Amino acid sequence: MTSATEKLPPHLYEGLVLLASYLLSSARGLEEEPASYAPRRCLDGARRTLLLLEQNGTPDRRLVSVREELEDEIMGPTSKDSRADFMDELCLRMAEVVKSLETA
Repeated sequence: MTSATEKLPPHLYEGLVLLASYLLSSARGLEEEPASYAPRRCLDGARRTLLLLEQNGTPDRRLVSVREELEDEIMGPTSKDSRADFMDELCLRMAEVVKSLETA
């Protein structure tokens, strides 16, 4: 049996390990952090995942655009009122990407 490190490029393997570590530490932190942190943590997890895709394959302009908007949201001031609309918009755009995968 071959290990994942032999099948995946080293930078992708490392990125996935770091992503899993981030998600686990986020889950742990949410036990004691304010509930309002949860959406930002999830947004950052999505951003990190899209960045891994971008760095390890042919970038899809739609996904790059979503990642860039996530970065702007995460790095900018928090506006709880508009965050739901922002997430709804990105979910719709991601659904279009998923739909295109099903027809490919």
